[in-house]
Amino acid sequence: MKLNSELPVCKYNTPKPIVDVIAKHVPKNIITLLDPAVGEGSLIYPFIRRNLANIKKVVCIDIEQAALIKVQNQYRALLGESLELFHNDFIQWSSPLSKLESYFDCIVMNPPFCGRNDVLIKINMQDESSETTISYKHVPIEIAFIIRAIRLLKPFGKLFAVLPSSLVTSERMIWVRKFMIKMGAVLYVYEFPRYSFKRVEGRTYLLIFKKSTKHNNIVVTNKDSQASSRILINRSELTNNYRFDYAFQSAYRRYNKLIESSPYLKWEKVDNLLQIYRGSVKSPLNGKLAIHTSNFKGYHWQISSDEDQYTTDYSMRGIQNGDLLVKRVGRNCSQSIGLALNLQGIACTDCVFVLRPKKTKWSISILLALRIIANSTIGSKLIERGIGAKYIAAKSLLNLMIPIGVYESNPQCFRNYSYAVKKIMIESMLSIENKIRKNSKLYL
Repeated sequence: MKLNSELPVCKYNTPKPIVDVIAKHVPKNIITLLDPAVGEGSLIYPFIRRNLANIKKVVCIDIEQAALIKVQNQYRALLGESLELFHNDFIQWSSPLSKLESYFDCIVMNPPFCGRNDVLIKINMQDESSETTISYKHVPIEIAFIIRAIRLLKPFGKLFAVLPSSLVTSERMIWVRKFMIKMGAVLYVYEFPRYSFKRVEGRTYLLIFKKSTKHNNIVVTNKDSQASSRILINRSELTNNYRFDYAFQSAYRRYNKLIESSPYLKWEKVDNLLQIYRGSVKSPLNGKLAIHTSNFKGYHWQISSDEDQYTTDYSMRGIQNGDLLVKRVGRNCSQSIGLALNLQGIACTDCVFVLRPKKTKWSISILLALRIIANSTIGSKLIERGIGAKYIAAKSLLNLMIPIGVYESNPQCFRNYSYAVKKIMIESMLSIENKIRKNSKLYL
């Protein structure tokens, strides 16, 4: 295994607002404390300050020797021999052969993260816990840190972890969130604004976990402003998505209330209305022309040169009559849903989803219902995922409920909308969508 210093990972010192929130939750009577990626040591300070009288061991690990020298200079006089410093890779240092299992009262961490799917660490879940049936997993480094930290905690010990959105929101990491709930309780999840870390566009999260205990509720809090907003989530509410982020949970609650209050709009699961295909041409295009995310311009999908120059695809993954298209990845991808007009037989790249209605005559009514939700203020929170660059998971889109009956409640508006779509009258489309939202009391 490579040392973290050899991996293309990112490390950032923890901002003061996050440290301040951690300080509010520091437990008393800590005997043993671990920070596996200590950096400049800012995270351990509130724990030492509150537990100085009784703390016996503070273990700090980092792959940067310079960081450990700073910690040594700052804390040695205060802690004496209780401070142990290791210039090492945490995953190797705490290998399954280690005798540190269930050793620490508390672990606090701001682990390095990678953000790339081609740089993963192989872990044997059977070594990490006897309570799981999962075998080997290849995971991002921040997930490896979390799983190993849980193993090293004593029963009823607490973990404080500063994390990117991958663990909190990613569909691929649902198994990790389920594992955490099985091993204990996620007590709090704080959601911090974008750019809380300089040069990091995505949101940052603070997750507080307690091992070997069960709590019915998780408190998720939005720290976007001084007046924090919080939601209490019952564990039973997590069964479909296991999302821990405030933005999603807040939007999801508003969305569910809307569905309950407007049954006359005939809300239907997208999975019952269409099928999703991922484009067949691998990007980057390498000289091939195919419908790509850049072909969504001026609020509609269009080709940028002679149609004959585009790669054809007459398979299920190519564009057919009545298909809708949406960016699979990219900024504001949820707002790119449009009808594929005059594009039949053209190939799409793997960065584009082809949405194929189960009946062609449903195309415009599905388009309207999808855009009513996706282009709203909560649409991106329900559909989009990702740390920096956003993406749409097919499963999330298929599970979305949309008001397919909205056209029946607004027949004249729908006739005008169909005409505007076919004539690519974008301003009229947007105006009619807003009018239908207002008429149907879809206050999103």
